[in-house]
Amino acid sequence: MRLSTARKSKQPRTRTTAGFKAQQDAFRRRFKSLLRRYRNQFVALSGGQVIGADADDEALARRMFAKLRNAEFAIFLVAEQPEVREFDSPELVR
Repeated sequence: MRLSTARKSKQPRTRTTAGFKAQQDAFRRRFKSLLRRYRNQFVALSGGQVIGADADDEALARRMFAKLRNAEFAIFLVAEQPEVREFDSPELVR
């Protein structure tokens, strides 16, 4: 399993990466079970738990920003070659 990072925005990241690292660790720990249930879908994790899933990563991000506001979450593609994408919070982008 390989994780790569793709930034959607050129804005500087203002939050610490500790929260993201925790979600990344949870994703790695749960990868096999996530792959069985969410293969080729994007999942949103917060607090190490799956809080949403969708085939469209941008739609999932919009729902999570609307639902969680400023809470940290991470979105991962559940696939044999997963890709990690970071989205800046709408409140942080001006």
